[in-house]
Amino acid sequence: MADEITDKIGPIGTIVGGIARAVGGWWAGRSVADASESYAEEEDSYYRDRYAGSPHQLADRRYEVVRPAYQLGHLAHLNPDYAGRDFDSIEQELRAGWSDQVRSRHGDWGQAREYAREAYTQNFSVASREAVLQGRASAESLSDKVDNTARARSAKVAGAFDGDRDDKGDDGNAEARLSLPVSRR
Repeated sequence: MADEITDKIGPIGTIVGGIARAVGGWWAGRSVADASESYAEEEDSYYRDRYAGSPHQLADRRYEVVRPAYQLGHLAHLNPDYAGRDFDSIEQELRAGWSDQVRSRHGDWGQAREYAREAYTQNFSVASREAVLQGRASAESLSDKVDNTARARSAKVAGAFDGDRDDKGDDGNAEARLSLPVSRR
């Protein structure tokens, strides 16, 4: 199966094949080949932009040279065996695929690891990715909670935290409240 994966997903397939031979599991199954298809033009463009602005960008390396590291981190993020784990706890498995053949074309793991880490730890919600891609990302737009306490009434965001709740809806009219019985078993 590892050789089939290598053939199907190109250069990153060499890395995935190495990991599949070293650690097996998800990396050796059909799921990784299917997951690799989620790395499309949109993701590639996103990581290209991230690399262009990265403090880890190498002056002598184009994005195409470091792309496999981003792809590896992206795929690792999709691996259900890694759910809830930080990058440091999975790094050894990822490094197992960074063979001499890969190293000769894409650099040492020490250089590539930061790109893999960045892709592994990215928030891949559609809203956050779109905001970053369009340069509109702000701490508030990417947070899970919007705080209306300092906003003027006309600038309040519907459904956001208001501190002290009043009985007025977003349109300024009184809201209907429904009291439901609570079961006490």
